[in-house]
Amino acid sequence: MKGYYPKMERRLRITIKALILRDNKVLFVHTPGGSWELPGGKMEFGETPQAVLCRELKEELGITRVEIGRPISVFNIMTKFHDIARYHFCVVVFECRISKSRFYLSEEHDKWRWVTAAGVRMLKMESGYKRTVIKHLRS
Repeated sequence: MKGYYPKMERRLRITIKALILRDNKVLFVHTPGGSWELPGGKMEFGETPQAVLCRELKEELGITRVEIGRPISVFNIMTKFHDIARYHFCVVVFECRISKSRFYLSEEHDKWRWVTAAGVRMLKMESGYKRTVIKHLRS
């Protein structure tokens, strides 16, 4: 049928991220797609935010002990996957502390880096991450 486009699927994802601070720097991980993000991931049905962080930090970086603090930011990311689906990510960022200084990376990321507030401005990432980190480092 001429001019027919199937209804675009819409999906909501809640992601829980860790702002891990050390020496006034924040830990970022790099995706193979070319952008930087805070470690963490998608909340599964029935999980608490704390359980998400424990699971994701272990999967992504091999971190098994984390002190999870208060939520410090909530922001939204809207994306479109071709013309098939639209994604709405609600990102909740928690302040976290770790004692481990050596990490391993899962296949989800290809590198990690401790970043200063000035460095955050130079990296390719969603603006919500930049605003969150800069605001937190200034406080």
